[in-house]
Amino acid sequence: MHPTLHALIERNLVICVGPLVSEAAGLAGPRGLAQHFVESLHPMLPDRAELAALVAAGEVARALERVERLIGSARFIDVARPLLDRGDARLPLVARAIAALSPELGRICTTNLDTLLERALESWPALDAEPRDLGGRERCLVKLCGTAAQVSSWVLTRERLLARGAELPRTGSWLRRYRLLIVGYRADDEVLRRLVLPLRGRDACGLEPVNLAYVPADSVTPESRELLAEYGIELVPIAGDYDLGAAEWLHALFDAYQRETRTRSRPPYHRRYYDGYWCPYRGLAPFESGDEAQLFGRAADVHRAIEQLRVRPESRWLIVHGADGIGTSSFVAAGVYPATMRGAAWTTPGEPTWHGLRGRVHRRPLLALAESMASLAASRLRSREYDEPEPGEYDEPEPGEYDAPEDEATGLDPAPTTAALHEQFGASTRALADHLASSHPGGLVLAVDGLEDAIDSDDDEEQERFAASVAHALAHAAVPFLLITPIRSRYLGELHRLPQLLERMTGRDPPVIYALAPMTEDALRQVIRGPGERAGIIVAERLVERILADVDRLTRAPQPPQPGTVLALLAAALAGTYHHMKHGEFCETAYEAGAGLAGAVERYAEQAVAAAIADYSETWVRRVFLLVLAGEVDRRGRPRPLTHEEVIERLLPHVPADRPRNQRVRAENVLRRTSVAAGGLISVSKHCVTLLHDVLRSHWPRLRAWQAPDWQPPVGETPPSGTVHAEMVAWAWPAGPAGHDAATVRSARKHPRQRPRAAPPRTHPRASPTRNRSSSTPWPLNDPSRCRAAPRRGPREPSQCRAPPNRQPQRTWRRRRPAPASGYRRSG
Repeated sequence: MHPTLHALIERNLVICVGPLVSEAAGLAGPRGLAQHFVESLHPMLPDRAELAALVAAGEVARALERVERLIGSARFIDVARPLLDRGDARLPLVARAIAALSPELGRICTTNLDTLLERALESWPALDAEPRDLGGRERCLVKLCGTAAQVSSWVLTRERLLARGAELPRTGSWLRRYRLLIVGYRADDEVLRRLVLPLRGRDACGLEPVNLAYVPADSVTPESRELLAEYGIELVPIAGDYDLGAAEWLHALFDAYQRETRTRSRPPYHRRYYDGYWCPYRGLAPFESGDEAQLFGRAADVHRAIEQLRVRPESRWLIVHGADGIGTSSFVAAGVYPATMRGAAWTTPGEPTWHGLRGRVHRRPLLALAESMASLAASRLRSREYDEPEPGEYDEPEPGEYDAPEDEATGLDPAPTTAALHEQFGASTRALADHLASSHPGGLVLAVDGLEDAIDSDDDEEQERFAASVAHALAHAAVPFLLITPIRSRYLGELHRLPQLLERMTGRDPPVIYALAPMTEDALRQVIRGPGERAGIIVAERLVERILADVDRLTRAPQPPQPGTVLALLAAALAGTYHHMKHGEFCETAYEAGAGLAGAVERYAEQAVAAAIADYSETWVRRVFLLVLAGEVDRRGRPRPLTHEEVIERLLPHVPADRPRNQRVRAENVLRRTSVAAGGLISVSKHCVTLLHDVLRSHWPRLRAWQAPDWQPPVGETPPSGTVHAEMVAWAWPAGPAGHDAATVRSARKHPRQRPRAAPPRTHPRASPTRNRSSSTPWPLNDPSRCRAAPRRGPREPSQCRAPPNRQPQRTWRRRRPAPASGYRRSG
């Protein structure tokens, strides 16, 4: 066991924090402060070259002393104070990692003047002067060089630095009794050499180093290594991002401590609520009406669109158009529609009384409108059945009341069916307006997505009746009515195919037309930072600048992509960064691990189809995607997407099965496994099966390879089994049913959901709190990943699996109570 880990277990470890932690938060340490003063001096001053030479030689304290004499103490303080500390500076990863270790520490010392550690440790008191009872105090933060708020305590100049050691005799005494973990210093740091190490003192000659120092790799020299070895300090060089690297080492130390002591702390907030299957970044998936809190960067557009509606309430129609893929549907679903439902566009005095309905039309737009209206009526009826009446308006139930049909028992009119509404809307153009007046007397907000499908419809009768019904409702509805339609800009010129709506656009009360522009740089910042910060994730400012630079480079290319493509690349890159981040921070390392902006869509798509390919083979997944891409041709020769039933029918001839029913079930399972609902890339509904986003066509190499006529399945790919039962066995054991005994296979057929699990041979033995503390096995300094928690127990071998009992569950019959009638509330 490494001495540092042993000291942490024995509560005999002190962490000393240096200026690199402040620099990770955007603040200035002594070196950064001196460089700022040098850059601010006039180039012609002879002192500037001398000061620059002192900083380069590592004599930072002497350079700051010269600067104070040159510009005066008052000016020196005014310039230095805002650079040394800032209340809104984000907590770096190292500070959060130290806070995770703080319950196992007694004291922490630092030479920084800022309040980052005070904010991270929260309840720990900070001591900028040495108290008499320092030896008896626990859980305190010792400020060796003072604090930024107390100017008289600053230790920045050479004179104060040399005198500070004599002012801290008790600090030096307890430092000698503890093991030291140095974080945030360069190997040649002046404060470390002139203050911290003399306070700690030298260890006896010939002993192995018992202290650790995490230092940047570019600061390590043979001289610095020899000097720190005299004080018993072993250097751990960290290359690349120091903040991330040092935090990984601290988390590895904490994980090793938890393994040795068999303790487990609560995971941080963002891992508790946003782990694994739920990501605060939506990726390529569209926003829904419940995702209002996750929509960032469009608040100004929502406000402008609502204001235009309030200025012209007689228009009753808002058209939101934009370039392909720019997010008009998401803007309406999670932006304009929720704001309107809250009453943002309500112009009548009093609280808003209207209901809301958001739906999507397809090639039969009138039928889609009837389906949406019927579902809204049914949901309102179900909610009214269980609403409690006002006090004093209920009676005891009459005898035999529960024996009446549901409509008579509740006293409510039955909800209209889709077929009845479709027939009414098709028979008369006034039917929609009459339905609004009877079913929604308080008004209705209707958000209709997919107007492009209604324009491209080859059903002339449906197309004409849909346009006539909506246009009549806009002109003659007797209740408050608002129609919101997102549409692609290139389809605005095709509205002549819906002549009644075109007449409304050119008539007396034309609609409010809002053009959704590409996002500005400030809006993109909100898109990058907003969801992560809302989820408790630290979004590094360097990552924000890196992504904005990549976006700017992409848009300034000789052949720039469309704005919708840029947004799709950004959305996929943010989702990939989230899945590759460590310790709860969005950083450049996670961004690069997710393939950056250029390869984000490919990495996103490969991750989405990996499970489907593993379950059903690449051949079957390819067949599904090719069917979706090919689509169908309508009567006018225009391409249209397939329906759910058409996809299933075209998959059936290629699905081997022992019975027709099993054949259909398997085809539906394959389609469901590649759908968005299962984490796939295909948007599946009853009337339309399409690709999740058009950017997949151009930025996913595997999809382009699948479309090649000479495509061949991967070498060694095994075709799926021929029966549904065999498929379930293969799902339970990816290795296949070979080698399983007959009882185990029969058991899996009867209980397909019970996937057996067990543990592989233990490769990470867990030691008890008292055993192996004096073991000669060193703590793995060169491999932080080995210090993390042991992996979860994986699947057993088939021979170790125990078949579930072949026993039917006991059935208990319970009478289902009908819903209480309207005007009745059960007493007691």
